[in-house]
Amino acid sequence: MTRIQLWRACGIPGFLLCKIDEETGCYLSDEANTVLVQTDWDYPSIARDFGWDITESQQPDTKVPHKCMHSGTDGTVICPDCGLVPSVFISDAADYLYSRIGQIAEDPGYFDEVQS
Repeated sequence: MTRIQLWRACGIPGFLLCKIDEETGCYLSDEANTVLVQTDWDYPSIARDFGWDITESQQPDTKVPHKCMHSGTDGTVICPDCGLVPSVFISDAADYLYSRIGQIAEDPGYFDEVQS
């Protein structure tokens, strides 16, 4: 399976996902082997690919007596159970990603080759 490495985009807000060369273990930084993640709405999904758990985001003054599992959201819509807004999920996911720069993960499909 292909692996990817997380990098911070230079000069713009966002992240780069770079394909890892399995022979050398080095990331490939050419255009064909790099995905730019610039839309913050994508951060929760990317963060999950690198191990983020959406349940880490919780209401600070919770009216819910238990930890919300956020089963009705992917982080881009309001949680129907606790009311946590997307901006909190996105901010938490961004913080997680910034703390994981250089981390390697399995590629969930960013570099899948199209079969003809």
